[in-house]
Amino acid sequence: MSIFLATEPPPPSLIPPEIVDAVIDHLASNPRTLRKCCLVARSWLPRSRSHLFRRIAIPTSRLRPFLARCTIFGPVVRSLVFHASDAQFRRHRVNLLCESAARGEFTSYASLASLEIRGMQFPTLGHLTGLISMFPHLEKLLLWDVTWDESTREPPLSSFTSLRSLTVSTPSLRPLLDWFTRHDLLALESVSFVLSDASANAQILSFLDTLPLKHIEIGPRIFLDLAKRIAERHSLLPHVTVELRDERSSCHVFRRPLRIAPSSPCRILIEQLSKTSVMCHIYSHTPSWEEILDLQGLDDLLSSRRFAAFERVIVLTDGPHSLAPEQVRKHLPVSARRGMLAFSRLRQRASIDID
Repeated sequence: MSIFLATEPPPPSLIPPEIVDAVIDHLASNPRTLRKCCLVARSWLPRSRSHLFRRIAIPTSRLRPFLARCTIFGPVVRSLVFHASDAQFRRHRVNLLCESAARGEFTSYASLASLEIRGMQFPTLGHLTGLISMFPHLEKLLLWDVTWDESTREPPLSSFTSLRSLTVSTPSLRPLLDWFTRHDLLALESVSFVLSDASANAQILSFLDTLPLKHIEIGPRIFLDLAKRIAERHSLLPHVTVELRDERSSCHVFRRPLRIAPSSPCRILIEQLSKTSVMCHIYSHTPSWEEILDLQGLDDLLSSRRFAAFERVIVLTDGPHSLAPEQVRKHLPVSARRGMLAFSRLRQRASIDID
């Protein structure tokens, strides 16, 4: 006797889409699991893809396959990084990238908020600015070790009304500043310049005079006089001094406190101790340290690429209103999650307590 069982199609998913989105959002920092979520159901794909491709880093060796599919990722990409593949060929020609920008293949990247270009050489300044101009809604722009052969091509103008942070490291700073000066950068609050000589100092001062700055970073440390002149013009206080063995990564950081004070009773010194550790010395000599010390900015600094090679940050708190470890952890959440922080407190007798 044969028995036939009737088979019915599986019922539709009973999980509310809000719960599915919450689960996928919880996995945002786990790319391996996100890739598996893309295969669970078609409805899971858009949310999973939005996290998988939120930040894309493209080496020059992978430019060709990326450009062949770049329009697919555009709507979900928030941060885009182009960098040279090999230190031996840092100034790599990027003709393919320039041609794609000229054809308008990046028009789908309307949500892009952060663009980084590292160690790349462009045919002309116009090719570089043409690529940058494809992303008018940028909030953060970083140009590190970027060069160009000549400036014969006229750089195009664009709109950067949302740009809040600008970082530039190039031996040819003056023509790039000329280009930025022709734009309305009313939202720009933070600038960082890594200089090779003093030839552009006067132009930097003129460029910054029209901006409502809250944060300025000048490096290397030998340009302290320029940093102080900028700080005086913009009512900024000394905030962080970074002293690393890589002189180009050393810098002076000035910022505008919430409460403008005539002096700086609170400041931070970051000094390299070894290849894997740095000391962060926090001086807090006033009860209103929260109004002067930008610990959110310090957390961003410690979690930046500059400190990626360091595994430990020894936090040394000093002063009559020195911060407790739980206060530091609260204000440095990213560094705390990475497990980088170790704490010391400087006593009057120069003894040190290790937490």
